[in-house]
Amino acid sequence: MRRYLPVLAGALFLTGVLAGPAHAAQGEFSWTGFVTDGGFDNPADHVCHTIDSAHELPEHGNANNDTDSLALLYGSSDCQGDPHMAMVPGEEAEVIDDVEGVRFIPVP
Repeated sequence: MRRYLPVLAGALFLTGVLAGPAHAAQGEFSWTGFVTDGGFDNPADHVCHTIDSAHELPEHGNANNDTDSLALLYGSSDCQGDPHMAMVPGEEAEVIDDVEGVRFIPVP
């Protein structure tokens, strides 16, 4: 998580300062290795995308951020509180925390 803190701080700053018209991240965010694989195609930025209980990411699996936006992964379906982790565009990572929501932040 330490390596994500500068990116996360910048993303949260940009969210408050540059939140403008709706924009969709280009690409796909996906997960595998869970009860059911799934994903989002061209997800809207600045919106909490809920991962329903059938797709809830358990303690272990892989997530792949093939979008052009920063993906913030949350333990709540309303993306409240601190994100569990941040994934830069193009990053694939093992997910080791429960994730129920994902918010995408455009990267300048």
